[in-house]
Amino acid sequence: MDPEGAFHLRVDGQELTSQRQAWCGNFQDGRCPVRAKDGRYFHIDGQGDAVYAERYAYAGDFREGFAVVQETSGLHLHIDKRGRPLNGRRFLDLDVFHKGFARARDAGGWHHIDAAGDALYPHRFATVEPFYNGQARVETSGGALQVIDEQGATVRELRAHRPEPG
Repeated sequence: MDPEGAFHLRVDGQELTSQRQAWCGNFQDGRCPVRAKDGRYFHIDGQGDAVYAERYAYAGDFREGFAVVQETSGLHLHIDKRGRPLNGRRFLDLDVFHKGFARARDAGGWHHIDAAGDALYPHRFATVEPFYNGQARVETSGGALQVIDEQGATVRELRAHRPEPG
């Protein structure tokens, strides 16, 4: 940061570019999210150039070749390293891919999706964690904690449904 804004330095200490932003993230997969002084987000490449023309309400890090961006409508989608939508799906909230699957939230709740944006199972949960070795911890809307497999089947119940205090 300097009085003009945020920027990146090269390994040799030289400025990556003379352009300044309101905020700069970190480079992941050769791309970096930045917030322009007008408040809109986009990604830059290793030369400091914008990768695409679109501007978003938010842009996150790249992982496994894709990043999550939030449109001005409030909906989220995955984009590739050139800024193209991965699929036509939009979600209320969305996470980056982890081992081929991403966490997504629609009107019914949280679930896991594949690269096509398709749900892996029909259930929805209050929260879901990423899959690790084929299993993920989830919390139901009733407060139960479970471990599910990639088809959504309960492998183990960690905590039974908890009635609301009252």
